[in-house]
Amino acid sequence: MDVFKRIRDKFFINYIADKFNIKEVEHFPSDQHLMLLLFTKLRQNISSGSLYTKWVDLSEVDAHLYKKYKENGVYVVSFFYERDVKSKILRIDVPFTIPPSENVDLVNSTISKVVNILDYWTYPGQDPLPVLLAHEKCNIRRGAAEILYEEILTKSRSLDFFDQLVASRMR
Repeated sequence: MDVFKRIRDKFFINYIADKFNIKEVEHFPSDQHLMLLLFTKLRQNISSGSLYTKWVDLSEVDAHLYKKYKENGVYVVSFFYERDVKSKILRIDVPFTIPPSENVDLVNSTISKVVNILDYWTYPGQDPLPVLLAHEKCNIRRGAAEILYEEILTKSRSLDFFDQLVASRMR
């Protein structure tokens, strides 16, 4: 299962600053700003095709949430992906049930497959199709949401058909 995220945090910046002692990256306000600069620079030489970064094991990054996952046997690797110059840069999280350092070849192979799937699922200038579908599916108007909410509540209050009919007519 892949998780697509907007990139407003600084985990990659912190990772680069700590792991490679490159303190200049700390001047960027977010990973999004850093990735936009890096990917734009790369696009000067690589005009077509997708770009993606090396993956990072998030349990190695000082992030409380990912340490909790690790304690429960879930390891999350993350990388940044751009389908083409017109597309947004996305952060992709991929969970594993083994520590990524124990089988780097498996992680690399999985990431390669994920990138191929993302290339296939993403139209130029768009988010990946599952992300678009999820956004469309979750976009329920307030009135429709209220009716669904009430429908769920009335059905859960009574199993009797007559009581449900009376409750639904009271709206």
